[in-house]
Amino acid sequence: MTDKPRILVIDQDPRGCIEIQQLLARSQNIVIGGVGYDEEALSLASELKPQVILVALEEPAFMPLQTLRDLTKLLPETPIVSYSNKLNDVHVLQQAKAFGAREHLSKPFSRDDLTACIGRALNGVSEQHGSDGATAPGESSSAVFTIFGPKGGVGRTLVSINLAASMAEAGRSTVLVDLDPASGDVARRMKLRVDSNLVEASRRAADLDELTVESYLTRHACGVKVMPAPRDSTDWREIDPEAVDRLLALLAKVHEYVIVDTPASFTDLSIVAARRADVVLLLSSLDPSSIDSTSMALKMLRSANSDSVETRLALNHPSPRNSVKDSDVAQELGCDVFWSLPYDETIADRDEDGRPVVICRPKARISRSISKMAALLSEAGSPSSADRVRASGSTFLGRVLRTSS
Repeated sequence: MTDKPRILVIDQDPRGCIEIQQLLARSQNIVIGGVGYDEEALSLASELKPQVILVALEEPAFMPLQTLRDLTKLLPETPIVSYSNKLNDVHVLQQAKAFGAREHLSKPFSRDDLTACIGRALNGVSEQHGSDGATAPGESSSAVFTIFGPKGGVGRTLVSINLAASMAEAGRSTVLVDLDPASGDVARRMKLRVDSNLVEASRRAADLDELTVESYLTRHACGVKVMPAPRDSTDWREIDPEAVDRLLALLAKVHEYVIVDTPASFTDLSIVAARRADVVLLLSSLDPSSIDSTSMALKMLRSANSDSVETRLALNHPSPRNSVKDSDVAQELGCDVFWSLPYDETIADRDEDGRPVVICRPKARISRSISKMAALLSEAGSPSSADRVRASGSTFLGRVLRTSS
């Protein structure tokens, strides 16, 4: 390979394309062409066989992302660098990385920034630097959190919605999947206008990829993307568990966090969600019936899941005074209590104009507790953090629990 690589620039904006070409020329790089997206870009890349490809990543992102993905398939050994004009959408940047971009630069960047970035891409070092040298969003590994409660009324949907909202508010790319055929009311409670849902996505699951699956998600104002449950309960009969497993896998490739709200029973779909999970959050209240159901659920989860899937117990306090203590439940179930959700009479289970309580009432006890739990679960999404939590055992969890009330 020559010292100066042959570079193809793909940018739909002619002015942007010329600007990058001039910057490259001043660095004495060899610019072999500039072109727009889609078939034109693929045709020229196939003909010229560049050693590096630069792709402008601007909104609307569908076309540049599709072009980037197709270029990766066409020339899998050719490094691709994406660049954008102050694009702050974490999810788009993570998709670009998933589709093959080795590096990303945010404008304004200097000639030296661009030269160094191309050098890293050629050397196979994906550091994802922006113009300020900071690590760009989208680097952290994805994690799937399945929310399960073996009995109705334990707060699965409330926790699912607010966990997702907390993670999205922290700047994380987050998807919430509604797998509950009994209630399936995530979209209703978040007051979303839904164009498509889970059953429609599952019908095409075999043909979808990381980009096209996005068309089946509905974005909430808080930043969470939702894959809603079917409107008609009879539609659940059409949903193939293998299709759901593929959908969850696709969503996890290009989002940092996938939250799955499941029914209050073991179904084929809830088992798929449990097996796909990095962490199963098992919710229980303190009444004897809920504790008995949770005991059975623990046994079934342990038999259904591999050792790589963590099951964590969370207790939801239904009233301000409980004769049963968390320690009693832990002893009864033979399982440490990971989190204890406080009773909050000011919030209960209400929604306000579709806004999660962690957004509209962030200082409420339940909001602060769920936000802290979301932060800890986010840490557990990375392998190293998960190992630390498992190694530290109940001493670490005890410290966290003391701060949750």
